[in-house]
Amino acid sequence: FAVYTWGNAGYVTMLGLSLVVGMLIGMGISPALMKRVSKQKLFIGSCAGGAVISLLPFVTNYLNIPLGLVCIGISFAFTGTAMIVSTSMLMDAIDYAELKLGFRGEGIAFSMNTFLTKLGGTLAKLLLGAALIVMHYVENQQPTPVVQRGFSFLVYIVPAIAFVLCAVPILFYPLKNSDLHIMEEKLKKQRVETANANDEKV
Repeated sequence: FAVYTWGNAGYVTMLGLSLVVGMLIGMGISPALMKRVSKQKLFIGSCAGGAVISLLPFVTNYLNIPLGLVCIGISFAFTGTAMIVSTSMLMDAIDYAELKLGFRGEGIAFSMNTFLTKLGGTLAKLLLGAALIVMHYVENQQPTPVVQRGFSFLVYIVPAIAFVLCAVPILFYPLKNSDLHIMEEKLKKQRVETANANDEKV
């Protein structure tokens, strides 16, 4: 993207810096935001913001380098927030499963999470390969407008679509902040009862 759309490999460093700084900011402010906003709303809001900011350079001018760097940084800030919130929501779901089923399923939950992450990485590489074929990309050749637009599509439009797809299942996430406090108290009571029952058996 840096070479064929923006015309200079030197922008790779600036791109990396933009996304790292954005990610760190998003992750850093997440705990404070979760105290003020429900996790469901925060996650969906992060996805909506990320989708909009990712689309902006493509629909205005994807050759505008300062705009691209700023928007990529902001989109990764939204990504960082969504990552922290989703991890917290996963832990809440594990607690909910313990309350309903009587055992904690961290192993299953995190194994499935790892599997989905690796599956996503594999699909991303597949999408990249297919896109290079469609845009008639030839390495070390002068980029055509189709190639420039194709790389811009991958950098801006694909993440926007991913943000939207991530938000859809969270629309049905049932746990509210008020539920979490009640669930925590019930879990404490349930754990004490389970421990007492085990002591009696011993």
